[in-house]
Amino acid sequence: MNLVVDTNSLKAILLDKKEEVFKKCHVIYIPPCVEKELEGVLSRAHLAQLRKSIHAAIGEFKSMRKFNVKRPHAHLPEKLKKALIKVGADECDMNIVRLALERKKKSGKVIIITRNKEHFQRVPEVITHVGGRENIIFPEEYN
Repeated sequence: MNLVVDTNSLKAILLDKKEEVFKKCHVIYIPPCVEKELEGVLSRAHLAQLRKSIHAAIGEFKSMRKFNVKRPHAHLPEKLKKALIKVGADECDMNIVRLALERKKKSGKVIIITRNKEHFQRVPEVITHVGGRENIIFPEEYN
């Protein structure tokens, strides 16, 4: 199973749901923009321990080949792109959807984990392309 995770959900998955990801042999994919946003957030984090914990979790995932930063190459269907723009999705949001579509095509199943329901969960075109509402979840719903 491929998990495509947005910036706001990555911390929860890396720190709070790590065991579930390992147990289920799922693999996390993020586009480079999410990695960049995460580094920006971590550089401003006041808690050095939080930064250290997240970097350690990423290292652990990477060593087991369960964390990949991948630049998406898929083109979004025009109707899907327009729907995302209409709800205010930025380029990184579109890259998350592109990467999800690529992973779905390669493996047959993908889950987008996000806290941004406006850009993903309320856009029927995204729901259709990833295979249904059950494939777009909040971090708390991952188990």
